[in-house]
Order: sequence, then C-alpha cells, then structure tokens
Amino acid sequence: MKGLEEGVNHLEFDLDDAYFKAVDAPEVSQGRVHVSLDIVRTGDDFFTLDFHEAGYGNGSVRYMSRPSRAANRDNTTSRS
Repeated sequence: MKGLEEGVNHLEFDLDDAYFKAVDAPEVSQGRVHVSLDIVRTGDDFFTLDFHEAGYGNGSVRYMSRPSRAANRDNTTSRS
C-alpha cells in the first residue's frame, strides 16, 4: 500500500465463482460480489480502508450490501 498516492484511492472489484474457487474458502463455494474500496492515505503512512460489498455467496456465508471500515497503521481496527 506504500505505493498509493496520498489522499483517496478508489478501487472496484467484481468477485465471481473463479475467485471463490481460487481462494479455496470453504465458507463460500460460489457467488458474485461487487466490492468498492476507498483507501485514504495520509502523510504519516496511516491508511483508512472503506469497503462496500454487494452481492451473494452460495455457502454458509451470505453477502448483502453493507459498508465496512478498517484503519491500519501498526495494528488493525475494523468496524462493520
């Protein structure tokens, strides 16, 4: 993440069956999830991650649209 520009960096991902198969996650075997991620980098190398996911998974975990936040410097703090 050190290669990111200072300020807001926006990324979007579409995860599908191939992704869930590749990560070999037994909780989800199939699905389609759109992930929108804003990473805010400050000058002191502090990163705030703001995730938004929408979609579904076939398995023991179901995805719904929900925002999540995580901040990381030396340790991680997250909020769902």
